[in-house]
Amino acid sequence: MDIEVSIIVPVYNVEKYLPNLFDSLKKQTFKNVVVKIYHIVQGVLAAILTVVIPRLAWLWGKKRCLEYNSLLKQLFNGLLLLALPIVTGITMLSRAIILLIAGQKYLSALGSLRIISWAILFSIMAWLFSDCVLIVAKRETLILRNTVMVALLNVGLNLVLIPLLSDQGAAIGTVIAELSAMLLNYWTCRDIVNLIILNKDTCKNIFEALVGCMGIVIVCGLCERVSNIFIQIVLAVSISGLVYVSILLLLRNQFLFKLVKQLKKK
Repeated sequence: MDIEVSIIVPVYNVEKYLPNLFDSLKKQTFKNVVVKIYHIVQGVLAAILTVVIPRLAWLWGKKRCLEYNSLLKQLFNGLLLLALPIVTGITMLSRAIILLIAGQKYLSALGSLRIISWAILFSIMAWLFSDCVLIVAKRETLILRNTVMVALLNVGLNLVLIPLLSDQGAAIGTVIAELSAMLLNYWTCRDIVNLIILNKDTCKNIFEALVGCMGIVIVCGLCERVSNIFIQIVLAVSISGLVYVSILLLLRNQFLFKLVKQLKKK
């Protein structure tokens, strides 16, 4: 059964804002599809961090720096291997995802989903630097400073971009805010993570992941010809996954090979 609601908006002395106001009201929903998808994917990736944080804290507390660096390096590169294809897949399949979850009337959210999906990558890296490095190293006050700065930036961006670009403005503001959080947190802990990030292994891993993402783009593009939305998504996800892993194996991605060896041991 459809639910009807009334929205009361004060309009005294705001005549020049009414067109944008009505446009915004028409796009309001009970469950914002874009935000829902964004938080689901973000939550899944964040769960990986939550599991590893106690181990990292223990290694840091015991001053076992080599083991801490090794685990943090694996975590950073592993998250990149996961986040990059997920973001690429959401970007390519955004239309099909919205049609499957919400229906034709929510296609106006297509641009916003494609934009905000990249905030997933930046936010998970920002969390890694804050929760796995700064908190472990007892630099909580620096995290608070960075968080306040990003919050103020986000508010300012929303005030400027939403009146101009509506929901896409909010998405752009979120991406810029998450990117800023990642850069600020990285800069704050650069003395710890530079050896882990700025090396040939990590650069090679990023390059190989990007090559794999090119395979995802091609597969998703071909699957757009499938008329059934559900079958299109299933085919795109399954074939893209196989293509992505195959490319990493062909390029002999060391982090994937390490994962395979660990799984064989278990």
